[in-house]
Amino acid sequence: MSAGMGAAQGRAEIEPLAFRVRPLAGECFESWLHRLAARHETTRKALFSHLGIETALATCDLASLADGTADVGCQSL
Repeated sequence: MSAGMGAAQGRAEIEPLAFRVRPLAGECFESWLHRLAARHETTRKALFSHLGIETALATCDLASLADGTADVGCQSL
């Protein structure tokens, strides 16, 4: 490995997403996330994997997790 790799040394670079999907005015996070996955013709789990996010979170209501309450399937995360 070259000395110029910096903070990403030893890790593969994450390829950027092909399409930008801007949130609509007043749109909730979950809706935007669903549209982002649909625009890339992929699943939420595959999208999370590509972005380096724990794929178990793909089944969670992330908006509920943000306020400190976990939905039923995500309480152990």
